[in-house]
Amino acid sequence: MKQFQIFVSIPPEEVVRRLASAIDKPGLGLAVPFGGKDFFGTINGLAFQFRNRRRWSRNNFAPACFGNVQPNGYGSTINVQIAAKNTFFLIFAIVFVLFVTLVSGSFGVIALLLLSQTSQPGPQAIAVPVVLFLIPLLAIAFLVGLFMIGKWMSRTDEARMNELLYRLFADVAVRPTQQGQSR
Repeated sequence: MKQFQIFVSIPPEEVVRRLASAIDKPGLGLAVPFGGKDFFGTINGLAFQFRNRRRWSRNNFAPACFGNVQPNGYGSTINVQIAAKNTFFLIFAIVFVLFVTLVSGSFGVIALLLLSQTSQPGPQAIAVPVVLFLIPLLAIAFLVGLFMIGKWMSRTDEARMNELLYRLFADVAVRPTQQGQSR
């Protein structure tokens, strides 16, 4: 998650107008891959959110840009947060790991019970329960790897969103220390 503020010398209505000129509204136009603007999203009053429209890969970990515009004494403050919402992935991961643990643990217990009935178990017979108990750890490692690859692939989207915001407001951006000087 990345949070930052942009201080500008224009009123909030002008900030919203500039954002609206760079963002498409969600709709059927999004089905055309190379038509329209690079970003799509919504603007409600002084709050906004948008995503990257053109992606080189299908990535459900792709971040979105959320924010709002607040008036201040000399212009506006744009509060921005760029983050991915991974709620569904986390729910899936927890359910998947619990299911895999239950299934492999059940088979592991059955294998141990069968193994305890033999008089002289060999090394091959002992390997089966050990592998069954390692399967949940492998599932966790797989899901963590999938999550990390998704985060790595979304870095370019974060950079493009940053670039869009700074490009839109480069001509009117002021430093926070200039707040008292511009009055």
